[in-house]
Amino acid sequence: MRLLVLAVLLSISTIGLAQNVGIGATAFTPDPSAGLEVQYTDKGMLIPRVDLSSETDGTTISSPATSLLVYNTGTGGLSPAGFYYNAGTPAAPEWALFASSENLNGSAWKLDGNSGTVSGTDFLGTTDDQDLDIRTNDTVHFRFTTKGQIEVLNTGNSIFIGEGAGENDDGTDNFNIFIGDSAGTNANNANECIAIGFKSLFMNTTGSYNTAIGYLALQNNTTGSVQTAVGGRALMNNTSSTHNTAIGFCSMMYNTTGGLNTAVGYRSLYNNNGHANTSVGYRSLASNTIGHLNTASGWEAMYNNISGRSNCAYGSQSLYHNETGFSNVAVGEHALFSNDSASNIVAIGDSSLHNNGIGASGSDEACRNTAIGSKSMYENTTGYDNTALGYQSLYSSTSSKWNTAIGSQSLTSSTTASSNTSVGYRSLQNNTTGGSNVAFGSFTLSNSETNSDLVAIGDSALFMNGVNAFPSQARRNVAIGSKSMMKSQRGYECVAIGYQTMQLDSHPIQSIAIGPFALYNSYLSFYNIAIGHKAMYNNPNSMGCSNIAIGRECLMNNNTGHGNVLIGDDIMHDNESGHTNVAIGSYTLGSSQTASYNVALGEQSQNGNEKGNNNVAIGYYSLSGNDSVSNIVAIGSFALCANGHNTSGNEAINNTAVGFSSLKLNTRGYSNTSLGCRSLLNNTTASCNIAIGVLSLYSQSFSNGDNVYESYNIAIGDSALYNNNPTSTSNGVRNIAIGYNSLNKNTTGYNNIASGYNTLYMNTTGYGNIAVGSSVLRTNTTGYYNIGLGYLSLENNSTGYNNVAFGYQTLNRVSSGNGNVAIGSYALNDVTTTSNNVAVGNSAGSFLNPLTQNSLYLGYNADAVNPTIAYNYSVAIGQESVISASRQVRIGNGTSNPATSIGGPVAWTTVSDGRFKDNVQENVAGLDFVMKLRPVTYNFDNEKLNDYINTPDSCRDRESSAKDFQIIHTGFIAQEVEQAAKECGFEFSGVDAPKNEYDYYGLRYAEFVVPLVKATQEQQEIIEAQEEEIERQKQINSEQQQIIDDLLKRVEALEATN
Repeated sequence: MRLLVLAVLLSISTIGLAQNVGIGATAFTPDPSAGLEVQYTDKGMLIPRVDLSSETDGTTISSPATSLLVYNTGTGGLSPAGFYYNAGTPAAPEWALFASSENLNGSAWKLDGNSGTVSGTDFLGTTDDQDLDIRTNDTVHFRFTTKGQIEVLNTGNSIFIGEGAGENDDGTDNFNIFIGDSAGTNANNANECIAIGFKSLFMNTTGSYNTAIGYLALQNNTTGSVQTAVGGRALMNNTSSTHNTAIGFCSMMYNTTGGLNTAVGYRSLYNNNGHANTSVGYRSLASNTIGHLNTASGWEAMYNNISGRSNCAYGSQSLYHNETGFSNVAVGEHALFSNDSASNIVAIGDSSLHNNGIGASGSDEACRNTAIGSKSMYENTTGYDNTALGYQSLYSSTSSKWNTAIGSQSLTSSTTASSNTSVGYRSLQNNTTGGSNVAFGSFTLSNSETNSDLVAIGDSALFMNGVNAFPSQARRNVAIGSKSMMKSQRGYECVAIGYQTMQLDSHPIQSIAIGPFALYNSYLSFYNIAIGHKAMYNNPNSMGCSNIAIGRECLMNNNTGHGNVLIGDDIMHDNESGHTNVAIGSYTLGSSQTASYNVALGEQSQNGNEKGNNNVAIGYYSLSGNDSVSNIVAIGSFALCANGHNTSGNEAINNTAVGFSSLKLNTRGYSNTSLGCRSLLNNTTASCNIAIGVLSLYSQSFSNGDNVYESYNIAIGDSALYNNNPTSTSNGVRNIAIGYNSLNKNTTGYNNIASGYNTLYMNTTGYGNIAVGSSVLRTNTTGYYNIGLGYLSLENNSTGYNNVAFGYQTLNRVSSGNGNVAIGSYALNDVTTTSNNVAVGNSAGSFLNPLTQNSLYLGYNADAVNPTIAYNYSVAIGQESVISASRQVRIGNGTSNPATSIGGPVAWTTVSDGRFKDNVQENVAGLDFVMKLRPVTYNFDNEKLNDYINTPDSCRDRESSAKDFQIIHTGFIAQEVEQAAKECGFEFSGVDAPKNEYDYYGLRYAEFVVPLVKATQEQQEIIEAQEEEIERQKQINSEQQQIIDDLLKRVEALEATN
């Protein structure tokens, strides 16, 4: 270190105002930068000498100025001697050593070294808060920071310590650390490597991200990267492989190209060239060459492995002899010790599967075993696909297969048994050859030796199974629960689930018990099913068989009852001999002693039944009061719940009730059928009724003085016959109502039939009516003997009677009319109060005036031309035939498709009896009238007629009309005939003149016969008169001819004479 010697200058007060001062032997100009410059070649400057007592001495020199310089003699207390300056303030001095002869020669660090140093006192460094740098070639390479850090600088962010370490580094930012003789000597541009130890990473050139700690660690590595070697010769021969980790002397020593390995321990993976192996422990996987994906942990674990892969060995000498076996797991000292080639095995625990593989030859033998626990499967040699968990589990197994043993000494005696599952302390402990068993729990199936197909779950379950049993016994049992079937020795094909289920029965057969104490005290129980706490708890008689009891204390004290099916709490609790019952619901058949062949579903249904047989009760409290009556059906909460009170003989028998509170109040009524919520609810003594539907026959309560009577009503549908309530045995009876609200308001009406929604809804006292179809006769109140069939037919009838309506909306608006018949949709739809009309055909008479009566309409849309006029006593026959006047008859289709022929084998007969004719006169116009007639041919335009009578488009057939128009007809023009008659003063009945503004002309061609006859007669008279005249003329002509002939003869004679 270079020392600075400061010249102490004397203060010259006389030049205090000068900018700078120069003192010397000769004059000179002081340097501008110096306040004082002294120049001498043979003199020095003497600084004041004081005896400072301490570094904070403020007494020797009072209030010393900051930077005051003195020479301390070292005799006053502050040492060593030397130049000191006040680094503090006048009030608080801090004397700092500047230089002295002693520290110049004694305490300064010298290039050739120092002597006499005192450890802890002398040091190399700084006393201020500044870093210390060390340079070579004026370049900082080391820095000691005030925080105690050592920084290596300007080496490419690398650290090289040791002879030849990092000798060939290219100086770029490689981030390497090489410590040790020749460590990383050949590294050129390798990155992020650490080498600590003699020749560690010696040959490495470009391999990066390597860590080598130890003598010759990774010595020969050249390009291999991402390696970690800790220990002498670790990965020594590795050249180019990557991602290896070797910790321990000679670990992976001969590995050259194997990668992704981890080796921890002396000579672990010593000969390895495989990949992805993990080896922890002394000589673990030491012989491995090409095996890969192995994990070995423990002293000499997998020591002999050569090519085996995907193995895991934890524990000293685990999988010790394995050479080629794969996918094995061995955990524990000597686990799978003898295995050499078997695969897919798991052994956990000391000596587990110790002998596995000895003598194995087949492809499956000694394979896929799992053993966990000390000496588990110790004796196994060729057995395969076994799982053992627990101390000595499957200990004696030699060639067993497909077994699972969990628990200390579970299946410990098994030798060749297969397909067993054993879980629990000493479960299946004595089993030797029995197969396909399942045991869960301590001592389960503990005494079973050769029996198969058993399931035991729970401590001591099936504990005695197989003791003193024959080969066909003690098999196929299932016991789940503490001490379930504990005493069973010979029982077979049973199921027991729950605490102490079937515990005391030594010989149960094909029975099922589920729930604490179920079938607890049974004797020779067979074909029973008991589910629930104490279900069939005491069943001491072997005749108590073939029962199903599900529920708390269900059939708890059964004696000889058999064939019962019971589900619910406390059912048939103290049954003596009742049999073949079905009961579902708490307390159902709760009082039964001998009752048999009953069905009870619902809480407390048939609860009071003791002796009654063949009853069916479904629903809460259904038939709950019945104690001995038989052959009853009650379905629904409270159904028939009062049935059977104070009865005698055949009363209250043969009833069927289905639905909430159906027949609830029935006491003596018999042969009733009630289906639906509250149906027949108020019925007490009425009998032979059928009510199906919610609230059907709800109000019927007439009790006939508490005497039984037959009402024979049938109500099917929601609220059907709801208000029906006879006042005697002759009214409100024999009604049939089918459909929602059908006959709903009926009170005393009788002999009615209503089928359909709201049919006869408002009927109260009407009788003998038949209504079929939705809302048919809906508003009928007192009307009787009506028949309505079809939706809305006779819907608005109230008091009308003897009406018949078949079809949709037929007679829909009639209210009080009588004796009408309508068949076909909309037939007579508009009539209201009139009577004796008949309409047959879709929409026949649907357009009539409401007051029309005594008329007949037959055919589709046969109707009146206008609804504003009532055309009475008329007949329209034919499709769309139209009446346009009273007392009119129309035969033939309407104008849309008019008839082209009307006829029969004989002509039409008109009444013509002279006895009924008065004012007979012969004043018929004849030839004069006929001669005025104009026979014509014509084409008839149906569409003009349709327009005239306002036929709607829906009733027209324009295509047909167009075809009909092409036909050439012969006939007369009615208006011309009428005019001809008038001109002759003749009232001709053959003209059917319009009766009103909606009517039109027609001709009765048959009526033309009379004037034609008259004309013929008149013409005949003319002919006869003409014939007489002709005869007279003939006579004259004859006479004249005779004269002429005579004259000719005379002329001829004269000529002859001449």
